[in-house]
Amino acid sequence: MLAPDHTGLTTQEQPTLFWYQSESADVHFELAITDSDHLQHTILDIEQPDAKIAGIKRVNLRDYEIKLAVGVEYEWVVALVVDPGSRSKDTIASGFIKRVEPPATLEGRLATSAPSDRPSIYAEEGIWYDAIQTLAELIGSRPSDRNLQLEEVALLKQVGLTNAAAFIVNQPASR
Repeated sequence: MLAPDHTGLTTQEQPTLFWYQSESADVHFELAITDSDHLQHTILDIEQPDAKIAGIKRVNLRDYEIKLAVGVEYEWVVALVVDPGSRSKDTIASGFIKRVEPPATLEGRLATSAPSDRPSIYAEEGIWYDAIQTLAELIGSRPSDRNLQLEEVALLKQVGLTNAAAFIVNQPASR
């Protein structure tokens, strides 16, 4: 997961969730999101036919019309299903996300900042998911900008995601 080891925050109603898959695998992929306020009620459960390509993956909740409520903690789980008949063999990773109202300080800083400064502003304010999403959007618009990729590496290393950071370092300047 591209998530901190604690509950990460977002101000987005429909954020993008990112995870790192270290190896290609010819297996089914599943992603589930449950909310803690409704006794682990599953709000999203998607299955894709395979996970053949290693790398940084994403799912935008907007694509599934999923909206996170303010103040609710959600757990999201990614599973590579090795053997559907024996789910104990799944490779599983999970993270937590909570939507919060944007602090006034954040809104003020964002209003006067350049787009390239926004990921670090989100990170400084403790809004992890918005930091990584904003950075990914910048990288998408400027894929050969190695400085943005190095900023992403630094952000990932700050929360102990060294394998994902190493993957980015070893990629060509545009991915």
